[in-house]
Amino acid sequence: MYPVLFKIGNTNIYSYGVCLIIAIASGIFLFSYLFTKKKLPAITVPVIIFFALFSFYIGGKLFYLLDELPFTSSVNIKFFFSTSGFNFLGGLLTFFALIFIYSKIAKVSALEIFDLVSFPLLLIYCIGRLGCHLSGDGDYGTIIPPSSPFAFLGTSYEKGTLPTLPGVMVHPTPLYEIVITILIFLYLWRKQEDFIVPGLLFSLYLILTGIERFSIEFIRLNPKIIAGMTQTQLISLIFIFFGIFLYRKTNAQRLKELYG
Repeated sequence: MYPVLFKIGNTNIYSYGVCLIIAIASGIFLFSYLFTKKKLPAITVPVIIFFALFSFYIGGKLFYLLDELPFTSSVNIKFFFSTSGFNFLGGLLTFFALIFIYSKIAKVSALEIFDLVSFPLLLIYCIGRLGCHLSGDGDYGTIIPPSSPFAFLGTSYEKGTLPTLPGVMVHPTPLYEIVITILIFLYLWRKQEDFIVPGLLFSLYLILTGIERFSIEFIRLNPKIIAGMTQTQLISLIFIFFGIFLYRKTNAQRLKELYG
């Protein structure tokens, strides 16, 4: 693991922070590029960028606290100013809520905006997970016994910021998620010309990413809160069910436009 990439004088440059900056810059660039193809108000770009930064910081922190609060004795105010402790799906919920409110005020299509942000969100998540892997920040999975058929996948995070015990091999869940996220991105990118109805792309984003996050939690270390499920799994189920509902609605409209 490489929690610290290099030093500038006495200042450490952390891998997670570098990946986070690259992820944000890449997401903004991709969103701006995709936006040029849509007839939305020009103010939409800076507004959505602000919503994203606000949501994934404030929303991500709050949902992380809701997840961890029952299992911790205290919360230090320094937590809110640290670069760790974020819940990505919690940030997404906040982000989607703000987009919906903005669409009503600005009288623009919320579904078109949701479609636009799907690809940048996948890109940001992928790069962010690379940062989690390099820093070894505790987002890794459960222990893989030496006798397991998956032992060859075992990874040590002994040098991470939240290290595993010496010699203990665990599931490198950030790497799993990177691979799956890339596949989802490529699939949706290849099929985007078929998404002639606003919301169809976004519905598939919700379904596929929801399934990915729900499944990966079975080998993650997050605490169970309700019915043996983690907070992430509960939010993922909301994404999956809403995605299915939206897909059926938008796909029916697509078929109607294609075949009358």
